[in-house]
Amino acid sequence: MQRQCIRLLPRDGWPGIAESRYNDRFCVLMVFTLSLPTSSPLSFQDLIIRLQQFWADRGCVVLQPYDMEVGAGTFHPATFLRAIGPEPWNVAYVQPSRRPTDGRYGDNPNRLQHYYQYQVLLKPSPLEIQELYLDSLRLLGIDP
Repeated sequence: MQRQCIRLLPRDGWPGIAESRYNDRFCVLMVFTLSLPTSSPLSFQDLIIRLQQFWADRGCVVLQPYDMEVGAGTFHPATFLRAIGPEPWNVAYVQPSRRPTDGRYGDNPNRLQHYYQYQVLLKPSPLEIQELYLDSLRLLGIDP
């Protein structure tokens, strides 16, 4: 990611600000540096592929979704059934969650009833779990 400077106020000021010294100071305060991506954004497919590779490199089994009407991704058998018990289990997968009742009521025409979650289960939990999670965000271009 490359930093680019964007000027939000022009040097000649806004109408109604008469004093140039005040305007110059005000203009300098209103210049921000934003992080703008220099490449095109990731597609949903690219995002999933990157996450799958990231977690596979760290010892996770990459599974396919369990596409049934479930309320949350935690109802996937690989999570729900394997989370109980003493055996180690590392798994990562995309889980679609269809929740038809979320879309039936309300006035908002943009209500959703189909979501995607990326589930990762690491059992036992490694000591550096938070750093692993933050590394996966950085891989996607998210600066935590």
